[in-house]
Amino acid sequence: MRILCVILAIALVSCENKTSNQWTTLSLVQDKPVIVNINLNEKDTTKDAGDEFAFEAKLRDTANNEVGTVLGMLVTVTLPHNAGVDSNNQEEKLSEIAYHFSDTDGLVVEGINGYAVNSPVMPINVPQLRAIVGGTGKYKGARGQVTLVHKEDGKYYHTLEYKLD
Repeated sequence: MRILCVILAIALVSCENKTSNQWTTLSLVQDKPVIVNINLNEKDTTKDAGDEFAFEAKLRDTANNEVGTVLGMLVTVTLPHNAGVDSNNQEEKLSEIAYHFSDTDGLVVEGINGYAVNSPVMPINVPQLRAIVGGTGKYKGARGQVTLVHKEDGKYYHTLEYKLD
């Protein structure tokens, strides 16, 4: 009887889902995005604190198969004239990004990164990190980070590293 209990205990432990403790890497390629400027001061052509850019693009896997869309908002958070802070000719933008793979499967990413002044696009070939703050469907409980790289052809390369809790 004890041997049967030991075998049963080993079987239950071996059936336990252990993938939640392992990092998963997902590589995606984003097509050149459609970008719309939302300027809070319609008379002003410069982008000020609070102004936003909305974007949307198709997502592909590394074999060029379409796997979803990426949508996001970039909000300029650098204060006018940098309020005495040295900017190095860049401004900070807060980003909220949603990876939409299906009606139920998605990931949400947030972060803050430097951009050229008045530009809605990331600098070319400069990796930027953002936090994976959650997910839905098969990504429920996701946490981790995404590394984004903007290439000269206008595409963005996303390397998502995440765990499921």
